[in-house]
Amino acid sequence: MKSGYHRDEIAAREKVIAFEMEGAGVWDNFSTIVIKGVCDYADSHKNKMWQRYAAATAAPCMKAFLE
Repeated sequence: MKSGYHRDEIAAREKVIAFEMEGAGVWDNFSTIVIKGVCDYADSHKNKMWQRYAAATAAPCMKAFLE
């Protein structure tokens, strides 16, 4: 999602605070739980600066979930 305006419009209409984009293709085909770290605001300022940190925080959450 590149538009902050579009993001805010959907968030208000659907009463959500986050969106899952990449995992949707997986859960359409398999029973799945997606645990992800948040690394951007889904707007035009998206960059990769926080991706490693987000992954590093999501991994222990998944580990705790599985234990």
